[in-house]
Amino acid sequence: MAARGFCQEMSTPANVEIDFRHDNIPQNLPKEVSLCLFRVLQEALQNAVKYSGVRHFTVELGSTSDVIRLTVSDCGIGF
Repeated sequence: MAARGFCQEMSTPANVEIDFRHDNIPQNLPKEVSLCLFRVLQEALQNAVKYSGVRHFTVELGSTSDVIRLTVSDCGIGF
């Protein structure tokens, strides 16, 4: 899974811990949807690492029958 790989690749050089969790992700997602989710993950996680002031992050990717949910969270300073 590309999202898990990105989280692992980003954690070492940034010296952060990223917990990646996933649940019920369909295997047949259209490529356009997968790419959009990946790009949003990249931007959200890079911004969180750069601006939050913390070193622990959680990325959750899950779905129900008609919804895919991506959450990037931390306990940083906010905006």
